[in-house]
Amino acid sequence: MREYQRTVARQKPRIATMSPYSLPRPGASNSPDVQHALQWCRMSARRPGQIPRPTEAHCYVEAAFTPMPGGHSMTNPDQSSHRRSRRELFLAGGVAASAAAMTGVLGSPQRAYAEDLPLVDSVNGQTGEVKLTAVDVGAQAKATADAAGVVADPASFPGIDPTGASDSTKGLQDALLATPDGGQLQIPGGTYRVDGNLSIPSGRSLKIIGYGATLVHSGNVPLLTASGEYGAPVGLSNLRVEDVTFGSGASAPVSRFTTTNNPGWRAGDVLKIVSDDAIPESRAGSGGNQSRLGEFAVVHAVDGKTTTLAAPLRESYSTNVRLVTVSEQTVALEGMTFDTTDAGVSNSLGVTIHLMRLREPIIRNVRIRRASSIALQLSSCFGYSVTNCLVDGVTENLPNGQLGYGVLDNGSAFGRINGGLFRRVRHAYTDDSPRIAANSAAGGYGRTYGTQVVGAVATMTFNNAWDTHHSSESVQFISCAAVGGIPQGDQGFAAFGLRGKNHRVIGCLSIDMESGVTVFSEGASGLSYGHTVSDLLVRRATSAAILVNLNGDQHPDARQRSGQMSVRAADVIAEDCRRLLYSVNGTVRLANAEFIPPVGKSKIEYNGITNRNSFIDARNILLDYTRNTAGVPQPFLAVSTDNSWSPGRQETVLDGVRVRSTASVRSRVSRPFIGGSHMINARGVEFNETFTVLPGDRHDSSLIEWRCNSDPGQPSQDLNSAYFYLGNAELIQDPMTRVRQSPNPSVIVKVNPTSQNYTATKFVNGYIRGQIVTFYIQDLVSGSWTISRDATPGVLLYGTNSRTLRKNDQLQVVWDGASWREIA
Repeated sequence: MREYQRTVARQKPRIATMSPYSLPRPGASNSPDVQHALQWCRMSARRPGQIPRPTEAHCYVEAAFTPMPGGHSMTNPDQSSHRRSRRELFLAGGVAASAAAMTGVLGSPQRAYAEDLPLVDSVNGQTGEVKLTAVDVGAQAKATADAAGVVADPASFPGIDPTGASDSTKGLQDALLATPDGGQLQIPGGTYRVDGNLSIPSGRSLKIIGYGATLVHSGNVPLLTASGEYGAPVGLSNLRVEDVTFGSGASAPVSRFTTTNNPGWRAGDVLKIVSDDAIPESRAGSGGNQSRLGEFAVVHAVDGKTTTLAAPLRESYSTNVRLVTVSEQTVALEGMTFDTTDAGVSNSLGVTIHLMRLREPIIRNVRIRRASSIALQLSSCFGYSVTNCLVDGVTENLPNGQLGYGVLDNGSAFGRINGGLFRRVRHAYTDDSPRIAANSAAGGYGRTYGTQVVGAVATMTFNNAWDTHHSSESVQFISCAAVGGIPQGDQGFAAFGLRGKNHRVIGCLSIDMESGVTVFSEGASGLSYGHTVSDLLVRRATSAAILVNLNGDQHPDARQRSGQMSVRAADVIAEDCRRLLYSVNGTVRLANAEFIPPVGKSKIEYNGITNRNSFIDARNILLDYTRNTAGVPQPFLAVSTDNSWSPGRQETVLDGVRVRSTASVRSRVSRPFIGGSHMINARGVEFNETFTVLPGDRHDSSLIEWRCNSDPGQPSQDLNSAYFYLGNAELIQDPMTRVRQSPNPSVIVKVNPTSQNYTATKFVNGYIRGQIVTFYIQDLVSGSWTISRDATPGVLLYGTNSRTLRKNDQLQVVWDGASWREIA
């Protein structure tokens, strides 16, 4: 044995790299003999540009210790061994090593040397010339390791044609079938025509890598599918939420339920709970088909027939409640390019990749040049990941059933889309829940939940670039962009179109779209509410930076204001847009927003905030019209409603609003508030310029605290809501209508009866208890103004029943909660 070791060391044998599947198994021999042998196998040399030397666990011991003729030398590997070593290098070293090996970059195998280690007399009880096998080092057998790394080449799988001249469907399908569970399939560079469907076998988890490979299909069936299996449905009872105390001593609410038999689940298992209850927010189905409730849940503990979940269930289940177990089958796709033939792009059944009922499937660095309806579809998957994918174009032709979707999420949970570029699609991302009959298979149940789209870009989209449907919940768009929509003449196009509930748009960008964010419900049914928008930049929106359009004329709740918070938006910049906010039947909160309309075009309206049958709460808002030189500037617009609307009121709360304008703006609009139906409660409204009428139109019940505050270097402006001018008819009909709309605690009113003698007929009730109003008669008039206890209801005079004011006279009254009472 000593002589053999010395001889082998002198020969510097070839040590081939083994795949990750050949790592020593737990419990493998840890005898000193084996450890010395593994140390001896270490590789030390590494030339520039080659893979790092592997650890002892990666040494392909069986190949290294093949004795040479004569007893003390090594046998040169044959060509099959050389091809096999490439596959082994791919499996151990990853994608970069694989690509290098396939192109010959790695060159000849690394040379190794023996370290100066203590000599041994035997290895695993063997003496003399010893051949170490996989069993000796606790590794998988070579045949198993070879099968785990399959290369889809024509020599191994007849029918594969990397030139694209003939159909490769059968050969590629045979390669998929030859790849074992947990294995990896390498598709070498080339163009492969796929006329049929490639299907990953059910129950088999595998990885497919194809950098440099292009698969072209005709679009009449999905190109690539993978489908996991759920367990048989299990009935449950006594579904409830309870507070549970954990080992740390902390307690939290979780869901629990009881099954008929001991389920055999373990902590961490994933279940899917479903029922035949309809998803409340979903659009209506037909023929008994509905979008139905379902969600994924994780097992925390099992005690006999009682299962404790890791969190409370989100949904409320009542009808035919049951659950299934979710298998651990997964799929990883990396590096391929997919395309569709010229004829195939008009096919209505064209799904390129469809993954169903899988755990944590991965799609990475995949490019789809053309698809005929849907590029990527993920149905009822748990925790999928789509990373750095490119979609160059998907056909939208709705009459032909071609949807034009980049990524379609059908009822999956906790998916994540990282990066990527999507162009020439209807939606870069959208979701939906199928309409199914009661008691259907579990895969069709449940809403899309918790998807994150991060750092992705959509451009040249035909409709909403990033889109959600009514059944989805808590989809997040983070640091995403939509640039340059291409309308197709149906429903307009937004950067972010939000249906469903509780979606978020965070740190996103919209350029050259019709609107930045649209919160909407479909014409016939569906709900949309609870959304959040923050840190949004919108440029050149032809409609509005934020558009809320709910409960249209064909909706079951037609013309009714939403009872839920439609959207909360903060830190919004709308530059060169037609409107900042336009809300119909919505409830909206907007904070920290800037609106900078463009130079403008003749007859086009440029509105800051437009309200129709909505409630809007807007705080810290800048409406900057200083660049606008054409069109119709309207800072605040209320669109009137009739008695067919509910509640039929345009209600707006403003706090800290600044309107910047110019002489050009004032020449094109006489007042900043437009629309007499507008019910306004405003504080801290500032104008840098005076308008002809300040503050403008509003409902009688409005309260507006405003003032003019000139820009630096401009002539001083001192008009404000604490000072009014009344004359002519206002002195007769109701002098307090405008006065009481000021929330200032003290108001001065200049009265100008000219040469007429007027008598007030009514003092309407005030709004602010303790508010003091001082009337004084202009000193250059000859007329008078009379207030009489008998002729003027609502006023109480001190020591007299009537008081007539002439030039330089004054009257001071205070609202005591019941009457305007003269102060002595």
